[in-house]
Amino acid sequence: MKKKILLIFFTLIIALSTIGAKGFKVGGEIGTSYSIVSTVTIRENTTFSNTVGVDVAVKGEYAFNDYISIDFGLRYLPKAYLFEKDVVYDSQKQVLQEYRVTNHFFEMPLAVRASIKSGEVRGYLGLGGYVGVLFLRNGKGFIKDLYDKNVDFNKKIEFENGDNLFDYGLLGEAGFGYEFGNFEAYISGRYQYGLSSLYKKGTMTAHTYFSNISVCVGMLYSFDKGGKI
Repeated sequence: MKKKILLIFFTLIIALSTIGAKGFKVGGEIGTSYSIVSTVTIRENTTFSNTVGVDVAVKGEYAFNDYISIDFGLRYLPKAYLFEKDVVYDSQKQVLQEYRVTNHFFEMPLAVRASIKSGEVRGYLGLGGYVGVLFLRNGKGFIKDLYDKNVDFNKKIEFENGDNLFDYGLLGEAGFGYEFGNFEAYISGRYQYGLSSLYKKGTMTAHTYFSNISVCVGMLYSFDKGGKI
């Protein structure tokens, strides 16, 4: 199933990249992303909290007309959570471990956009999905030792057999752009709903899913001679 999803995305992106230059835009964006973690765990006295990160992307867009287009690209997106383990002594909470776990992903989004234009201003809504791969995981924080002293925890976390390195989900987006010459500057908001768990068969953490809310700014260059699609 995972291979079929990857094959479909690769085929669509390759097909779009071979379409003639007319109606084609390319560019990049950068923004901030709020990771919302949802987890089911059997670890006692532990919490998983949401965090904020920065994502960047190389973008492409092919427009069939002024109203319908396909948006695609390659995105780096960190999905992180703050892990905390505590214990209670005499009704007093004591934190034993606290560190941020960051999962680094490369993702390929694909969305169908519907646009409305008024002069140089464009507004759009998009719906689609994404596939991705987890290529790095690291942690940063502290762990208390046997003498109740904080020991820095800052290292790469190696992958294990139960880790799921394949990621996929759904996305929705909305944004506004301003065209000038062959360029378009834009701001967009995006919501990603993850459908894959970080862990395939872990015993300590049964399921961990991420959803992300992102706000990005970017620039696109149009290969259309008129500068407009």
